[in-house]
Amino acid sequence: MKPLTYLLVDFENLQPPAKDVALVRGEEYCLLIFRGPHQNKYDAAMAEAWQPLGQQVSFVQSAKAGKNALDFHIAFCLGRLCEVCAVAQRPARFIVVSKDCGFNPLFEYMAFSLGASVGRAPSIPMALDVATRLKAAVPGSNGLPLQPLAAGAAPSAPQQSPFAVRVTAKKAAKKTAKTVATRPKSTAQPVADTGALEKVIEYLRAHPNNRPTTRKALERHFPSIVGEKLAAEAINELILKLEGNGIAQFLDKGIEYKIPKRK
Repeated sequence: MKPLTYLLVDFENLQPPAKDVALVRGEEYCLLIFRGPHQNKYDAAMAEAWQPLGQQVSFVQSAKAGKNALDFHIAFCLGRLCEVCAVAQRPARFIVVSKDCGFNPLFEYMAFSLGASVGRAPSIPMALDVATRLKAAVPGSNGLPLQPLAAGAAPSAPQQSPFAVRVTAKKAAKKTAKTVATRPKSTAQPVADTGALEKVIEYLRAHPNNRPTTRKALERHFPSIVGEKLAAEAINELILKLEGNGIAQFLDKGIEYKIPKRK
């Protein structure tokens, strides 16, 4: 079973061109467009890019304008999707397409407390790239358990909606047990220890003129900086911590560093 990849587009924050929307293809992708109360018109090229997605694209419109109004809609839907996937035991990724870094504290909570696979990208092409590098996870499987909305019952959802995950718990449990039994052991550190972040910060502080200029380059440096092999989860954890603490901001064409002074 392929994991689901949810792309939540903040259409007020950025308006992706039709050619970027046309890159989202495949039944494992769900595209959610969050738009403001006055965003009611789209050109023909955009409509044609959305059309092949059929029921895999959904629109969420804020009834009123206001500061962070659409951000709250996105945060609510993230929680809803996270819960649905947890109840169905369906692995998923959640990528918010926005230039707004204000989501970072929420992402850190979802990743570290709920075990969710979540990230942000400033464009759809970069979101698709993040999705390929972000390991899918079942929310709640590595942290706080997520409960259904009503005791003993999974949340209901319209048929053919991106919010619906059509898989029975019995089949999912059987597949999970089989995966665990056949999964090869890895020598990579699955989670970065508490000192890993400090080692990365100290390295960046000591090399102001020779810091990695792209996210991929920074990720390649992590094992040598930390001194051990790191699993994908640990690498993503370090990235989220750097971004969540405002130490590294990942832009379209590089990284902006803000290294704190040594205490």
